[in-house]
Amino acid sequence: MINSLLFSPAEADRLNNRVKSEIADHLFLFINYSPNYLIPPSVDAKYRLAVENLYSIFKDTAWVILNFSEIYTGKSKKKSIEERDFSKDVDTKTIRSIFQIISDLRTIQGHTSATTDIMLTGRCEQWFSNFLKYKKPQTIDDYEILTNELKKYADIIVTECEKFIDKVKKSKNKAAIVGRWEDAVIKRYTLSQDMFRQAIYKYYYIQNSSTGVFDTSLVNGCVNRIITSYYYFDYQILMDKVDIPSIPIPIKVFLKKQAAAISKTRTNKLSEEIKDLKLTCLDELFLSNLNADNYKKIHDYFFKNDLEVLIREQLTDSDKKSLDIDDLVIAILENTKNEIVLPNEKKLSLKRFKINIS
Repeated sequence: MINSLLFSPAEADRLNNRVKSEIADHLFLFINYSPNYLIPPSVDAKYRLAVENLYSIFKDTAWVILNFSEIYTGKSKKKSIEERDFSKDVDTKTIRSIFQIISDLRTIQGHTSATTDIMLTGRCEQWFSNFLKYKKPQTIDDYEILTNELKKYADIIVTECEKFIDKVKKSKNKAAIVGRWEDAVIKRYTLSQDMFRQAIYKYYYIQNSSTGVFDTSLVNGCVNRIITSYYYFDYQILMDKVDIPSIPIPIKVFLKKQAAAISKTRTNKLSEEIKDLKLTCLDELFLSNLNADNYKKIHDYFFKNDLEVLIREQLTDSDKKSLDIDDLVIAILENTKNEIVLPNEKKLSLKRFKINIS
């Protein structure tokens, strides 16, 4: 059992390697699956850990498997014979049933208030009764039995993933399926802000921990400011250059006009598209002239409107595609730029994200 998907990432890594070698190098089924490797000696604790790990698979690392049907067949009502036969080969119904019971079990063991939910407790008691003499586990043997059932669920997940990989790699519509797979991953990244934020947090930590200036109490603020900087940093760079004495006056005039144009265009767009946000100049963003609610609206706007564009740009422009969240964050933060041509025909590259924020 120690090598089961319940308690080890080995099977997840193997399946990911199959996806990369047989379908597309930038895709995955599991992302950063790290089950707790400190398996407790007591059987009841092992059962609880198994529930948590299975829940983590569905919610945090392998949510792609809940989208198998949509990825393979798409949303079109007209399905090919191959697409109509998909459900016969990959048991998505069982996968969703497993997810439902695991969600219930996790809720029951993690939230005391959940015991007042009659429907929830009823589903859990029915599940327990399928394998035990009672509606709840009462002995060590009971927990052993239940843990073995959870292992069977983990084995089913692995089996259905294998079937899915086999179907995709043999499909005549493989390219379209890969596209929908990309769409599913990107949709998750834009809807779940925490994933992108945590990756920025990790990037910021790596950049700053070695310098001795890393302060965990400042991280959330720094992550927010990095996201906000997407809307003002190129403008700020231009305005800073205007103050450099060595730059010729004609160039300064040009840079100031460019900065003013960026400020006007961007403030108008943000003010028009974000309810109750009234910007007059981009300086307001980096001078912290807005309240917390307005900054949150800007961050939500970023995830809803701009992040997908940035992700797809990296997939198009990068020599090596990657949908790994950590790789994407590094590429987006370091490579997203605005380029302008100066009057002397030289190009000036302006970074869009300010990543050395303290």
